[in-house]
Amino acid sequence: MKKNMDESNKQNERFNQKVAYLENPEKRGGVSAEGLKDFLQLQGNEAIVDLGAGTGYFSIPLARETTGAVYALDFDDQMLEFIGKRVADNMITNIHPIKARIENIPLSDASVDVVIASLVLHETNQLETAMNEVGRVLKPGGTFVCIELEKEKDTQHNHPRLELTEMEAETEKAKLHIMQIVKPSNETYMLLAQKLIL
Repeated sequence: MKKNMDESNKQNERFNQKVAYLENPEKRGGVSAEGLKDFLQLQGNEAIVDLGAGTGYFSIPLARETTGAVYALDFDDQMLEFIGKRVADNMITNIHPIKARIENIPLSDASVDVVIASLVLHETNQLETAMNEVGRVLKPGGTFVCIELEKEKDTQHNHPRLELTEMEAETEKAKLHIMQIVKPSNETYMLLAQKLIL
């Protein structure tokens, strides 16, 4: 019994550490929810999907800026439960937590105006598949925002990284037109792209 309690306490502690990490703006590459809102320039009625939503760091503030649905996608049951509790506590009605992987987004074709991928695409071994999914669910003219840590040649970091040139190539391959790239910090890039209207 005590062994089970100890293991449960360790799991809770690990989860709390993960939450603290994900909520730290410095660990988010220096990109705040406020900064992302300014970057996106939302009109107020967009449907949004937040890939790898985690604690709702972006999903929850963005849900207050739009009347559209905000899909908080994650594969971690604990994170989805955490977001669900936050949503209930804040009485937010337009966030929909979804358990799924980024390589298989369970939304209809051309169903969202904005896709956000913040520090998540480096986790996939199927980047091309994930990017094809981004292109599929975006409406024509819709916006894709990717936030990632730039890969360094002589890095001492253990955190996986995704090189900007690779991200640019995969974005264009998915028929998304790159509109802007900014660097919020020395390590971070934000790529803004738009789905072509054919």
